[in-house]
Amino acid sequence: DDKNKAITITQAEVTTQTQATVNKFLQTPDTLTLGTDVTITFNANERKATLTAAPNSTKVQGDNVVFTNVTVEKPALNTFTHDDKNKAITVTQAEVTSKDQNALNKFLKQAGSLTVNTDATIEFDTTNKKATLTAAQNSTKAQGSVVFTNVTVEKPALNTTLTVKELGQINARTQAAVKAAMLSKNTNLQNVDQNRFTITLDTDASKNKATVTHPDFAGEVEVSFSV
Repeated sequence: DDKNKAITITQAEVTTQTQATVNKFLQTPDTLTLGTDVTITFNANERKATLTAAPNSTKVQGDNVVFTNVTVEKPALNTFTHDDKNKAITVTQAEVTSKDQNALNKFLKQAGSLTVNTDATIEFDTTNKKATLTAAQNSTKAQGSVVFTNVTVEKPALNTTLTVKELGQINARTQAAVKAAMLSKNTNLQNVDQNRFTITLDTDASKNKATVTHPDFAGEVEVSFSV
């Protein structure tokens, strides 16, 4: 009788209704048969279920009945993700920035089983090697959140960014002069944290060479110059 009675159904029942689904709304189970006597439509966003008498039912007729306190129970997010939350997962810096479908797929048992933003979002805490997946509020597939604790950001190779290695004439054989020339010749390094470059001059003072490294990049690059 109470149309505001709290009724919980599964997402599977919304998608594929069964007699068991109908029974949740009946005072006595099986008094009406799905399809023969009654149909159900769900509005999960408004938490409503509408029962409509089938036109050829011999048992019921009349107006629709609307239940107004229907909760769709969604599977936990962790049923879609890898079971081992300490599994070593490597993402690219681009994926950390974009948080796109490719990034999400790395955490899923089956790629594409959840859609980024529609079903789940990702936040990266690269300092602590963590990634937090959170189910989107309006997702019809999942609920809850999951934290992965062994996420590594794959560093791009330094030589893909520092491409001009012949620095030309500099005014002194010093780290500062090498760095200034390197940044001048490689304008795409302007967005990199310039205080974290390590420049090591060749120990042989007759050689005008230096080795460059940076913690955000993999590998090292040898540059040359003239004084």
